[in-house]
Amino acid sequence: MKRLDDIVLALTFIGIFAIGIATYAVLNVTTRPEMITVALELPPRNSEVIMWDIIG
Repeated sequence: MKRLDDIVLALTFIGIFAIGIATYAVLNVTTRPEMITVALELPPRNSEVIMWDIIG
């Protein structure tokens, strides 16, 4: 039973973390899209390719 509690706790933290990141990303994109490319210091094309490499 202890193991199950640990798993649930871990998943909860991961979920909260993921929601936080998603919210932050959405807010950034809606307010200032160029902020992300500036932060990455990459042209939009390259960051897009890298993103697809990570996903794929």
